[in-house]
Amino acid sequence: MSQTTPNTQTPQTSGTTAANNLVAVATSNQSFSTLTSLLKATGLAESLQKRGPYTVFAPTNEAFAALPQGILKKLQQPENSEVLMQILMYHLVPGQQTAKQLSAGELETLADRPVNIQIDPNGNQISVNDARVIQSNIQASNGIIHAVNEVLLPPNLDLSQLQ
Repeated sequence: MSQTTPNTQTPQTSGTTAANNLVAVATSNQSFSTLTSLLKATGLAESLQKRGPYTVFAPTNEAFAALPQGILKKLQQPENSEVLMQILMYHLVPGQQTAKQLSAGELETLADRPVNIQIDPNGNQISVNDARVIQSNIQASNGIIHAVNEVLLPPNLDLSQLQ
């Protein structure tokens, strides 16, 4: 029997607390301060605190800083919020997959576009599209975070069209 919990409460599973949900874990890691501010700006943070499980390919602050000059600032403007939401959802995969559970091939994201997972067993390296996973298996109560060294951009997105 399934029941829904009101939006005022965070669903709890045994042994976990709301204090270590995906957003709380990302917020506690200084490498993800740009990501968490963008999640909060779009309202995605609220969903990621209450729902799940998700696998998050989380770009570091350095990954956001490596975007072409001015792009991050443009993404933060209200008229580009839809594009920002699309980019952030391209980093989210339904379900929780540890590094060992990830397999080579396409993985559908919440942006309805797949990312391409490559695994190099010899170098013990996982890549998502062209980004490398630089820290894996950061556990949260409602999912798992894998830090990546680049911002993943959906293939149908043209950043030059930003307002």
